[in-house]
Amino acid sequence: AGTGKTYIAANYAASELFHRRVQKVILTRPNVETGRGLGFLPGTLEEKYAPYLLPFDSIFTRALGKDFYEYCLKNKDIEPTPLGFLRGTTFDNCIVLIDEAQNCTKEEMKMMLSRIGKNCKMIFCG
Repeated sequence: AGTGKTYIAANYAASELFHRRVQKVILTRPNVETGRGLGFLPGTLEEKYAPYLLPFDSIFTRALGKDFYEYCLKNKDIEPTPLGFLRGTTFDNCIVLIDEAQNCTKEEMKMMLSRIGKNCKMIFCG
């Protein structure tokens, strides 16, 4: 814990995207909370998933600049996606960054690894 795993991986992904060596960065992590859960969260899928992605926000903002990071999110060059929504997808020309991967089930790990396509790098942190 606290060794910079997410920081290093996210900076690498930001650099690859900035230099257009990949078309997209997909950010995901298992929906596992520490301690007591928050329960029902109102809002859109993006609003509900946003708290899980807070660790990425500061890293990508620092690496890309606030305006470019927001542009990438809006343009879906950086795409936060809940882990369970990735079924049936093949990842081409992108980096898939899976944070807190130690909380993934064996089935989720197999599902992720079977989605790798051309020019895809999958980074597991945790």
